[in-house]
Amino acid sequence: MPNTLAHIGINGLVTRTLIRKADLLWIYLGALIPDFPWILQRVVLKLNPAIDSYDLRLYCIVMSSLLFSLIVCVALANLSEKFKRTFTILALGSLIHLVLDSIEKKWANGVQLFVPFDWNLLNIGLFWPEDLPIYIITFFGLFYVLYNFKETISTSIKFVHITPRKILISFVFITIYFSVPLLLLNSAEEANNHYVNTLRDREYRMGNYFEVDRGFYSDSPKGDEFITPFNEKLKVKNLDLKTSETMSIRAKFISKDEIQIIDYHIHSNRDIFSYAGLLIIIILFTISLVNKYRFKKQSL
Repeated sequence: MPNTLAHIGINGLVTRTLIRKADLLWIYLGALIPDFPWILQRVVLKLNPAIDSYDLRLYCIVMSSLLFSLIVCVALANLSEKFKRTFTILALGSLIHLVLDSIEKKWANGVQLFVPFDWNLLNIGLFWPEDLPIYIITFFGLFYVLYNFKETISTSIKFVHITPRKILISFVFITIYFSVPLLLLNSAEEANNHYVNTLRDREYRMGNYFEVDRGFYSDSPKGDEFITPFNEKLKVKNLDLKTSETMSIRAKFISKDEIQIIDYHIHSNRDIFSYAGLLIIIILFTISLVNKYRFKKQSL
């Protein structure tokens, strides 16, 4: 998926074209919603490396779908001053995010627009993350944030008077967001999303084709290995690179723990742009909240 800066820029441009003077903070938040599960995945794996990473991946696939993104949109918009307008901004942001994700080449990956009715991943796959168009929209995103910086920090997210009823409604939707995906893990696995079904079935995967998005190829004197995102080490039969690389692969199993790589793509480190985008959003929200607090204090 494109990095956070890319999402910020495109979401801002499209949303403000369709909704005049849409609140930038809501736009930026909407641009992040489908990524909440993937941020959660990284945190959980850091805190508990022993967790079943296959089930965690399936859980995040379901949560990042359009349906569950919209559930989060309802929970957040319910607390806002203008429910319909805020929900529209957040929902549009989630949809734009997922459509933008689908244009990037990601083997074994894609977006879920029609869960629970269709579990096929949408992957148009026009550009690799390292291709020029992705860098262009990334730097556009940075320009967009800086250009609108003064406006962003001078506004604040407006909430209605928070009542127990409002809190209860949002709590119910957040509970649905976190709990219902647990009931849908089997559907995602049966559809072989991210090739989880193939990779997990160690005893019967010999001869099966699979893909991996961003694993790690290890050039080792003891024999080359490919480490999957699920932290499984697979012996590589036919590739002899002189360096270790982060890469996506298309491959097939020639035994239960040995693979033949059919095609591969080496990735540069793009996480820095996502971390930068997240940091910028946190800073903008913090400044906005501080300014709002100061204004209230001065008006007393």
